[in-house]
Amino acid sequence: MPLCDKFRNANLCCQVLDSIADGVFVVDRDRRIISTFNQAAERITGFSAEQAIGQCCFDILRSFSCPAKENSSLQIGKG
Repeated sequence: MPLCDKFRNANLCCQVLDSIADGVFVVDRDRRIISTFNQAAERITGFSAEQAIGQCCFDILRSFSCPAKENSSLQIGKG
């Protein structure tokens, strides 16, 4: 997980995130691009971490707390 790469003990970080029963994901400052996705998030969404990481948050989670990417066919309030 990219988030864990920033810690001295990356393996421990990944173990902790994957042991959490709740879905945990990390996005960039604009709340758009997913950089970390734990195992619970995989179970909840049906997307693997490999599928989710690097994708627009809205495209994976379909949540109004995630802004839709510009020029997306999924833009909120358009259409």
